[in-house]
Amino acid sequence: MTTRTPDWLVERLAAGELSTDEAAQTRARLEAEPGGLARLAQLEQSNRELLDRHPVAPNVSAIRRRAEQQSRPSPSRWVMPAFAGVALAAALAAIVLQSPTQTVLPREQPDEVTREKGAPRLLVHRQSASAVELLRDHSQARAGDRLQLSYVSSSRLYGAIVSIDGRGQVTQHWPEGGTEAAKLSDGGEVALPHGYVLDDAPDFERFVFLTSNEPFSLAALLVPGPGHTLPSPPKSIEQVVVQLEKATR
Repeated sequence: MTTRTPDWLVERLAAGELSTDEAAQTRARLEAEPGGLARLAQLEQSNRELLDRHPVAPNVSAIRRRAEQQSRPSPSRWVMPAFAGVALAAALAAIVLQSPTQTVLPREQPDEVTREKGAPRLLVHRQSASAVELLRDHSQARAGDRLQLSYVSSSRLYGAIVSIDGRGQVTQHWPEGGTEAAKLSDGGEVALPHGYVLDDAPDFERFVFLTSNEPFSLAALLVPGPGHTLPSPPKSIEQVVVQLEKATR
């Protein structure tokens, strides 16, 4: 029986992120897999369409330089302005290959709100000098990595994004102030207004996206418990977790 080639590997092949040997091996696997080459062709076509709609890749470095010029570091943990509005959406679309499940559903009518179906999602992108990389749960990270957090509400109305690190320090990323959950935006992936730079806290950085269809307070959910964990939320509140494993130098 032929083992299905993982989606992430096909995405990297379509995006040209594999070495020559890795690309040849992955393509060979797809050739032996029923419908494998069709999967690859669909992703490549989707990537070309995104690039045609958002030809901004040459400008990403300039956008990043402007963002960095506006940042103001503190001794260990600091935020930097994210790519603003359309610039961020276009830059990520041009660099990161989007899967079919990430497609934004169009609005049928001007006054009609269309929300994505399915579970809420939390996305963590790492920004480097040459690329924007989507980090998955348990991805490796290091102090100094520059991260951009985004969410997909999937019809949930209220939410918050927080993180806890290996020292037990809790950071509230969204909303940026107050102790009440914020009203979530609809219409696909929504980037937070500021990025985030990992400090040198050991072991891990755990990001948590809390959502509900009713307003809720964050006060009781931001108190770290034993083992550097956050309290379990009530059943009415869903949570999505992306944990980054902190590599030691």
